[in-house]
Amino acid sequence: MTKIIFLDKIPKDVKILNQKNSKIFALNFEVEKYLRNKNIIPTDVSEWINWEDFMLIDTIAMDIPMKWGLMKNIDEEIEFKGINLSLLIEKELFLSLLPIIHKIILVDKIIEKTNPKIAVIDKNDNTYFGKILKNILKTNNIETENIEMNKSNEEKFKGDKISFGIDILGKTFDVTLKRKYFFVLKDIVEKYWDIKFKINNLKINNKENQEKTILLLDFQLINYYSFLKGLSNENYNLIFLNSRRPIIWNQESFEISKNINLKKIQLAKKYDYKESKNKTIKIRKYLDKIQDESIFHIKKYDFSEIFKSIILELTEKRISEIIMTISSFEEKLKTQKFDMILTLDDSQLFERSIIFSCKKNNIPIIMMQNGDL
Repeated sequence: MTKIIFLDKIPKDVKILNQKNSKIFALNFEVEKYLRNKNIIPTDVSEWINWEDFMLIDTIAMDIPMKWGLMKNIDEEIEFKGINLSLLIEKELFLSLLPIIHKIILVDKIIEKTNPKIAVIDKNDNTYFGKILKNILKTNNIETENIEMNKSNEEKFKGDKISFGIDILGKTFDVTLKRKYFFVLKDIVEKYWDIKFKINNLKINNKENQEKTILLLDFQLINYYSFLKGLSNENYNLIFLNSRRPIIWNQESFEISKNINLKKIQLAKKYDYKESKNKTIKIRKYLDKIQDESIFHIKKYDFSEIFKSIILELTEKRISEIIMTISSFEEKLKTQKFDMILTLDDSQLFERSIIFSCKKNNIPIIMMQNGDL
């Protein structure tokens, strides 16, 4: 009787893995590395996923974020100020679904090649993938046995944490913080350099030029100094709006700011929790009304309820930020004219919120290739 052991987390007791006529499958690199350090060699599946499988994984991971919010036969409103909210979380949803769908295809391939009668899994795993794994095994009429796993602090969505570099004594150190703590740190750093920037501006007389005004989203002064200097020399008014790294964040960027016709704006941070709650309710109703659930099906498996839960949770996490950004930016448009928007990225939540607002207001948008110019 063929028995397979699926490990998506590190087991509490590795002795249970020493079972006759069983095959061990590590479903992520961390688990595989742990097993090999314990001299336990999992089954090698590196050649089991072929090119067609990878294409299928990418297609599904792209289709769900692109299509779920564009069902024309549903009358439920999921827009805010004329912007479809599903479009704003598209990239983060894609990045979050990609590893899950990869595991789905891998597990299906394992079952196809091993034809097991029993699968050993963590029956208490109520993560999204834990539910998906149980769904797959049930669909294939495979019996399950339990194995206890250590708890892990696996992030649910790619945007839940933000990574950035800090330069100390000529070396760059990578730091990762939870989303809310990152923005607290950003605000502290920004306030310090804003004081220095304002003091310096008191000494000079920067006048707004008569040429066009360009809004630059999340530009770094150091990486794009020559380009920004060229725009400044051509008498463009440059207005910076950064959501992640502050515009001025060290001495080098501060010195550069002295040589550029630079103006900074910040959006008001006023959360509308009532509106956020209303939109979340509407999105839940919208998801419930989806009748054509084929976009949530993978091969013979129906993951409709699981994928809908993923979409709803991500929306609930980001909706307040989305509504605040769009509302604050459109309020800014009442007093500030922008002739053009320059951005390096059209995938992040903040940029997408601004970009779709600009499209609605017929403001031209140019996305530049990220890198040194």
